[in-house]
Amino acid sequence: MRHGLTAAPEGQNVVYTENSPVGTANGVAQVLNETFAANMDYTLTVEVGNSWAYYWSGYSVQLLAGGTVIAEDYNTLWPDYMLWDTSTVAYTYDPGDSGLVGQPLEIRLLNLGIDMDQAAPSVVGVEFDAVSLDAIPEPATLSVLALGGLALLRRRRK
Repeated sequence: MRHGLTAAPEGQNVVYTENSPVGTANGVAQVLNETFAANMDYTLTVEVGNSWAYYWSGYSVQLLAGGTVIAEDYNTLWPDYMLWDTSTVAYTYDPGDSGLVGQPLEIRLLNLGIDMDQAAPSVVGVEFDAVSLDAIPEPATLSVLALGGLALLRRRRK
């Protein structure tokens, strides 16, 4: 989604990451109080901005469980200068990841440090804003819960 905004979508509180010298990835991470749960789908959205003050360096938005990357947007957007795009990272529960259940969730926002403009600058950067993580029970889990609720209602009527 192209916002066409020249200011941060959520006001002036924006994470700015720069690389000097060019070529090294860096960024920010936050380990959440919430833990990875079975039968949950996760959607992480982050606004990714391209400022006029530096050259675009590429980015990575990652969702982790117990230090393991479970979903990632690896540089799929390239916002125009002074504009923002929405990065969406979606994870659908995979039983193969059951060993991660109970592990803390983590969000990483990385500046890849790549000179995407091929201009040989000394500083490259990326901005991030409006980070949001939603956890949604899988449809099969919701169906089981609904059936259980109906069974309880039916039992009460008898």
